[in-house]
Amino acid sequence: MDELYRELLWFLFSIIMLLLGLYLIYLKLYNKNSWLYKESEGKNWLYDTDGMHTWGLIFLLVSSGIVGFINFFRYFFD
Repeated sequence: MDELYRELLWFLFSIIMLLLGLYLIYLKLYNKNSWLYKESEGKNWLYDTDGMHTWGLIFLLVSSGIVGFINFFRYFFD
């Protein structure tokens, strides 16, 4: 039972990370009042190395959220 609680805690943590990453994507691309959008405004943001650290953080949050989500369901199907 303790293992189930541990897996559930990791699942909730991964969902929070996934949602935070998706929210940062929204702020960076669509919300014109956010600091993430203003950071890339007027620049070619696909090749802007100053803003690449935020894309790295966003990628880390989204990918770790997805991996945690998959790991949680792997617990039930093994």
